[in-house]
Amino acid sequence: MSERELMEATVREEAEEEDEEEEEEEGEELTLQEILTLYNQPINEEQAWAVCYQCCRTLAEEGAGRRRSSAGRSGLDHRVVIGGPGDVRIHKNGTIRPQIAGKGQAASSAVWVIESLGIMIYKALDFGLKENEERELSPPLEQLIDLMTNTAGSDADPCPDEGYEATEEEEEEGRGSSSGIRRYRDVLKLCTSHLPRPEDAPAHYQAVCRALYAETMELRTFLDKIRSAKEVRKTALL
Repeated sequence: MSERELMEATVREEAEEEDEEEEEEEGEELTLQEILTLYNQPINEEQAWAVCYQCCRTLAEEGAGRRRSSAGRSGLDHRVVIGGPGDVRIHKNGTIRPQIAGKGQAASSAVWVIESLGIMIYKALDFGLKENEERELSPPLEQLIDLMTNTAGSDADPCPDEGYEATEEEEEEGRGSSSGIRRYRDVLKLCTSHLPRPEDAPAHYQAVCRALYAETMELRTFLDKIRSAKEVRKTALL
């Protein structure tokens, strides 16, 4: 084997190892419900922004594929939603896979998913609070949730094309004609503009979710050790 062939083989092996590591990381996950229950307290605002961004990022990437697979189908739209924190799966590498309940075409049902995501995030921010308590949110986050949870009543186009990439002129026209949210990318823009350096959004929000996963796993391990120690002590006293 020549030196060049040896180098190419080494590069291929390294690439395969990286792919395997990524698959392993994606395979390790926690639901947002598990995280909330373990901490017994709500998520913080930065985690809420991150969960929102990562969910919509995944949904936007998968939207075009779902739309293509449903091309040519006809019939009534069905409401599709994210049922709750248990349907939001946070992976070790910081990616999020939201589970959607219901059936419907990706483009026409995006508004329902966005609305249910906004409701779910609001509940995660209020988790553990008493019924007469209400968490005070920062104006930008409150506005984001308000826009997300009022998508269904908007007068905008009811069937936005998730996979369609608008031109710059169309983007400007859209911004001037409506301030509502109809597509996943509308949510992504708001989350991106929340940061001092918008270009850092993908890496920043993934890092926040990765840290949330890691910290939760550390807490779980710690609590498991305490539980095991108590059981050993109890057994020794018998």
